[in-house]
Amino acid sequence: MINGYLKCSSYVEAFDLFCKMDHFNVKPGDFTLATVSKVAGEIRDLVAGKLVHCQSIKTGFVLDIVVSNSLISMYKKCGEFEGMKNVFDEMCERNVGLGMH
Repeated sequence: MINGYLKCSSYVEAFDLFCKMDHFNVKPGDFTLATVSKVAGEIRDLVAGKLVHCQSIKTGFVLDIVVSNSLISMYKKCGEFEGMKNVFDEMCERNVGLGMH
């Protein structure tokens, strides 16, 4: 459902649903965390992004390469290069993708 909100550019609704999950003790999975991290990056909301990063750490999904890459992208979009570097440095498996345009 969160991904559907993202695809429709309904960023506030996506993040609200994520917050409701936490309120009802529903633990987010890797896909949810990666998606909500993307939402935070799209709206350039560093506070929301850091909240997602904290949830990723608490659930252990910060070690997931997809979640880590999403967090790096979010920090980049928010202009927080130190956070971006920290996530990259803590990754167990690092990869570098070259975007083809």
